[in-house]
Amino acid sequence: MAWYNYDDIIAVKHTGKNIKVIGVGGGGSMTANYIYKKINSSENKLPKDGIEFIVINSDSQALMNSPILKRIQIAEDGQGAGSDPKKGREYAEKCSKRIEEHVRNSYLLFITAGMGGGTGTGAAPVVARIAKHANPEALIIGVVTTPFTSPNQRSSEVAEAGIDELKKEVNALLIVSNDSINVMIGKDKNAIYNSSMRITDQVLYNAISGILGIITEPGEQNADFRDVYNLLKKAGTDVIIGVGGAEGPDMYRLALEDALSSPLLCGRKINGAKGIIVNFKTSAASSRLDGVNYVRNTLCGMADPNAIYKDCTTEDETQNGRITITVIAADFVDERGDLVTYINRVAAAHGLKPLMKKEAYSAEDEKNEQTSADMSAEEEIHVPDFSVPTFKRNKRN
Repeated sequence: MAWYNYDDIIAVKHTGKNIKVIGVGGGGSMTANYIYKKINSSENKLPKDGIEFIVINSDSQALMNSPILKRIQIAEDGQGAGSDPKKGREYAEKCSKRIEEHVRNSYLLFITAGMGGGTGTGAAPVVARIAKHANPEALIIGVVTTPFTSPNQRSSEVAEAGIDELKKEVNALLIVSNDSINVMIGKDKNAIYNSSMRITDQVLYNAISGILGIITEPGEQNADFRDVYNLLKKAGTDVIIGVGGAEGPDMYRLALEDALSSPLLCGRKINGAKGIIVNFKTSAASSRLDGVNYVRNTLCGMADPNAIYKDCTTEDETQNGRITITVIAADFVDERGDLVTYINRVAAAHGLKPLMKKEAYSAEDEKNEQTSADMSAEEEIHVPDFSVPTFKRNKRN
């Protein structure tokens, strides 16, 4: 197998768009639009010349409103998939050749989608499979959201099925729960729905930009593409990315706590991780050896004793006394369990009926699952704050 190296990453600026961010469906396209605007804004510090954006949708009106120029309409009538993942999958399969033309010649691809609807749920696994076939040595990372918990659990069942299909086609899959975003907003009854969606998009942007920053930004110590590839190539859903920032004399500790409380973690911890990459971004005057050692010792204390740990530093004078820490961890002891168990924990916290898999459960299995969900709802969770069920937050306030 041929390897990409750091020279390949630098050469991106001169040889073409070798990194692709692909938004699939309505939610995925909105996320791609948001990231596109952020990366092309004046505040962006990431190299953007080698990054190409693509939106794929069955809704022609949504495509027309996208600022991204590369748009692929996969439904002939442009009327959407009607929340039917089968239609989303069929539309993408019929446009497979066209999709392949746009995704080939890439070494890093992000595929973002909202799970639980029609186009994103059905088409994202097809797009990932096409990308993998066109770029067999590339790193393909899925970044998806799960729907809000509600009494109507169809969308959660659809999301579960879509995630199961997508994780077969990607190297690593980051799952962000909209419920965790909801808990972040807390008791603010005046929170605007669109604003909460922007928070979700910002969380996804942090994940993607965190990885891009480690790979593309030069620094005194670098983690190259091979480091990230080796960490994530077989990660599946056993991957965590957290981004945190702080300033002041205790900024390393506070930034690490912020990163480990990221909504991207969905309440998970990195206990037992067998691989960790950390990026420190700060100004030269604010870089401190004792802070770096504190982060290293803390994370290595949580990780597997034989874990591979690598940190890198990026000098950014615009940080102006502030530090941003990005933590990527993989191959860890996931206390969250499978997606159904996770959804049931959230459902139990909101007093909703647990989600059942479609295959028949025995009465004993159903009793055990309900008991497990009830116990999960009663657990006293202290850190991170966003993982505390809403009803417990309400009791505290």
